[in-house]
Amino acid sequence: MSYSKKTPRPQLVLETLSNPTRRAILAELSQHNEPSITLNELTERLTQTTLPPKENTQAEQETLLIDLHHNHLPKLDNANIIDYDPRSHTLRYLQDDRIETLLHTIESELS
Repeated sequence: MSYSKKTPRPQLVLETLSNPTRRAILAELSQHNEPSITLNELTERLTQTTLPPKENTQAEQETLLIDLHHNHLPKLDNANIIDYDPRSHTLRYLQDDRIETLLHTIESELS
């Protein structure tokens, strides 16, 4: 089977979704049906939903923002799960029923 540039490859998708931060990103994006979101908005949402209140400091938010920009969002973009523009710091979730099903299955098994 051949894959186009925009078709997520199964092996790459599984590797990408093995990380809990990337799964949290996708869960956040799938909950809000927005055409696009900024890196700052995503960082703010993730710190509110994933960090305990005591750890939700400006320093932790900045650390997460840097990690998202340099690590997680490029990997999700490379797997063709999101479209991330590092210059404008905007991203768009490329919704795919197979990804949604896989994400739901992984979260159910880990719960």
